[in-house]
Parts: sequence; structure tokens; C-alpha cells
Amino acid sequence: MKKLPAILAAAAILGGGGLPATAQATAAFGTLSFVQPTGTAGPNDVIDVYLRLTLDANSATLSVDEFGAVTSGGPSLTELTDAGIDVNQPYGIGLAGYLGCSGTFVPPGCGPAEYEYAFQSPPADFTLSAGESLDFLWLTFTPFGGPAAAGTYKFYETAMTIGAYGVDSNGDSKFPAFDAFGMTCASGDDRCAFSRTVSSGGGGGGGVPEPTTWALLIGGFALAGTALRAQRRRVAAT
Repeated sequence: MKKLPAILAAAAILGGGGLPATAQATAAFGTLSFVQPTGTAGPNDVIDVYLRLTLDANSATLSVDEFGAVTSGGPSLTELTDAGIDVNQPYGIGLAGYLGCSGTFVPPGCGPAEYEYAFQSPPADFTLSAGESLDFLWLTFTPFGGPAAAGTYKFYETAMTIGAYGVDSNGDSKFPAFDAFGMTCASGDDRCAFSRTVSSGGGGGGGVPEPTTWALLIGGFALAGTALRAQRRRVAAT
């Protein structure tokens, strides 16, 4: 498996092998679901993918500031240290995620076919308490190279995590992800897929790729470095 290297305005897609590595769970935890899993679209329409994050009834409060930094409900200093981050150096904590390139929206290699995808900036400036939900725009699919061919397009797996950015004791960059919210449609079953039926259009119909590649989003840490700052959070060791 591989991940697609790319850079986004407030996020980075990191290259590497294998599935995104995740550390132990954080204080805030919950589930993700598609807000509108089925629908129709025209051949030239940009398709928005909204997700709903619902915190578990036993979850800690999740707070994210206006710059995208997680200020409550994130990993403890012990978790950060265990993940290889030197907490005596500047570090940041934000929302992150990844996309499984599966179904017909995104082909193997995560490159464009009938559609190209773009991660949107992770949600910011909110506080979510246990049992509450937040809807947000996570992805867009845009027809690539002309109108999309008629047909039904699907994808299954995307996830939002709490990610961190910092350096280890040797000064090497670290980007651990703490898997707090799971993923949509992990079973790959059509009954939980995100799908859109396109009425008509040009282009050649896409094949059915296997879910063997992943795109990884690290976001919410900074806009021009604003949110990356030394955080000396007094969090009880666990």
C-alpha cells in the first residue's frame, strides 16, 4: 500500500508505505458518519462530502481553537512522549485524517480519474461535549478533464483523527495520529458507502479499483505557522 504525497493550504498529505499509523486513543472519542450518503449529481457538479462527528456519551469535551489547534480532549504529555515527540520542544496538536482510495470515486494510487478529490480544512473554532454532534465539509470531488461519465460512483473509508506535529530528541520531524473517531464504512459494504448517481456526461467510465491505497491528511496545525507553538499543557500523566 502507499500514500499519495501532496501539499494542501492548511494541511499536508504525507508519503510513505502502509496504512497510517495511529497511537493509543485520546480522551475525546466518538464516531464518524456521512451526512448525506446517497444522492444524485450532474456531470459537471462539484460533489461535497459532509461528515458528522458524534462524541461518545463517555467522551471528554473536544475543543479546537480558531487556528485549528486542539486545546481540550487531545493526547496527554505521556501519549505525546510515547509517540516520539519531545514535549520540551515546540509542538502542535490538530485534527487529521485519511482517505481510503476505494470504490469508483478514487482509483488506486489516489490519482484523478473521472473525479479528483480535495481535502477541505478540518473544522475549527468549536467545542463539542459528550453526546453532541458536529457536521462539517471534509472532501470535495470535482469532475476531472471534462464532464463525468454517467453512472454511480462510490467510496467507503475516510477517517478523522487527532494528529500531532513536533520533533523527537534528535530533531527529526514526527507526525503521530491518535485514532479517536474511527472511520466511515470500514466494512466496505455498499449499504454504508457514500454514493452519487450521475445522470449523464462525457468521458470514459471508470473501473472498480480495489481499496489498496490511502491518502493521509495532516491538518489543523497552522496557517503559515500560526498554530504551531510551544504548548506546555499541564496534563496528568497516564
